[in-house]
Amino acid sequence: MHAYRDAERTIRRALELWPEERDERTRLDVLERLARCAELAGDLADAITAWREVADGRRREGDPLRLGTAYRRLAAALELQGRWQEALASREQAAAFSSGGLPADAAAERLAAAHLRSAASFRAALSLLETAGQQARAGGRVDLQARILGLEGNCRARMGEGHDAVEQVRAGLAMALEHGLAGPAAEIYQRLADALEHTGDYAAAKETYDEAFGFCAANELEPTAQLCLACLTAVLRHSGDWDRAVALCRQVIASSEASLHARAVATGMLGSILGLRGQARRARPPLLESLTLARRIELAAMELLATWGLAIVDQTEGATESAAGHCWSIVERWKQTEDRHYAVSPLRWATTFFAESGDGAGARTCAAALAQIATDAGQDEAMAALSHALGETALLDGSAEQAAGQFARALALLRGVDAPFDRAESERRAAAALAIIGRREEAVEHLVAAHRTARRLGARPLMERVADSLTALGERAERRLGNSSLTRREVEVVRLVAMGHTNREIARELFLSPRTVEMHVGSILLKLDCRSRADAARRASELGLLVP
Repeated sequence: MHAYRDAERTIRRALELWPEERDERTRLDVLERLARCAELAGDLADAITAWREVADGRRREGDPLRLGTAYRRLAAALELQGRWQEALASREQAAAFSSGGLPADAAAERLAAAHLRSAASFRAALSLLETAGQQARAGGRVDLQARILGLEGNCRARMGEGHDAVEQVRAGLAMALEHGLAGPAAEIYQRLADALEHTGDYAAAKETYDEAFGFCAANELEPTAQLCLACLTAVLRHSGDWDRAVALCRQVIASSEASLHARAVATGMLGSILGLRGQARRARPPLLESLTLARRIELAAMELLATWGLAIVDQTEGATESAAGHCWSIVERWKQTEDRHYAVSPLRWATTFFAESGDGAGARTCAAALAQIATDAGQDEAMAALSHALGETALLDGSAEQAAGQFARALALLRGVDAPFDRAESERRAAAALAIIGRREEAVEHLVAAHRTARRLGARPLMERVADSLTALGERAERRLGNSSLTRREVEVVRLVAMGHTNREIARELFLSPRTVEMHVGSILLKLDCRSRADAARRASELGLLVP
């Protein structure tokens, strides 16, 4: 590092003393060396200044290929500083000046520019990728062709194009694997899992993220492996596997190989789960870190999700005005993106928050946003969120019968969607509508189902709201929810039973006699009203007893 700084100072001094009559091309060559030394020394501001001057000089000279190189290096330095819009402009300039004699280089720059463009506009990215694909084929670059297919399919999946978009990503992955291109294959593997997530196929997305992580780890591509793990946590949070999500978030956060993208996702997912579980004080720092990183790297999905997490935390702490501010931020940020997936859950939650706060304007604004998403995407999850939102606005209008119908439709649409928290919220709000129109027993059944889900997830604020709703209906929550009254030791035993341990194995684990364990198991079956160990494990899961 010191050697590069010394070289940088020497070159800078030479340029200061450069005679005016000396050849300009030679001066630009020396200036390039200065820019490279500044990069190696970590002086990005000096490198950017030098590369801008080189680019201006190459333009005056009329040397398009070397001008393209200068813009490429300038873009890379700007990206390292997080100056994305300037980097994007430089990438596009690099592509334009490389296209004449080096189509493959131009394709690489357009691919990089499309990746940056996709943060704000998928359509703009697709326009760049069309030209990039033609140039990659002209240049004979199979690696670029595969990556372009992967990114194009991923953008289309994010726009709601579904199965065809996923198949396009698969085609890119197959091409990369066929030619033994580990780096491109790892990148496209991650894009395939993301595309599956956007189509609502969470089971396939989880499986693909696990496969992608294994592939990256086997090929020693650790940064991409950490990104796959981080993105997997978003799927796990959505599908209710919160304990595994928390463990993986902490693993990514602790990794020195995690990129800013991976860290933004991991901190955001960790904070959102802690918030949903009522651990507001512990949730806020990772959520704030995620939001800061997401804004820095223009990661719209995490801006939406981290802002939602902060709204949840504020609601838990009773800071309703601040929570409302975050909800409005979600609406405004969504308007600036073409995202049709990650905005759904935050907007449906914000609709309910506004409705329960008596803010009709806020609820209707969120419902209008969900209507747009449902129109564009047409998937069950988006349609369910719209029905939920219409149920909320119907309640605000005093049409409880209509609201009950909308919530029922939302729940029907969610049957094939792995989204337990969203389902529990719709159960809770359906109960509110049903109670108003006198269908009390149905309301109670919805609340019991919502409580069981919330308890399994460990979502304590939701559990408390459901219990309050039961009390308001004149029900003893303990009786309807099946309070198990298990002792601490019995809870320890039933957790080991759920893991498939025998009585003898449980005895060794807990330092008890097999006879004592047998007595505990009998008591557990009696208290949970179960006939078998398998039934007891299932019932304990429903009651949230397996959550540490």
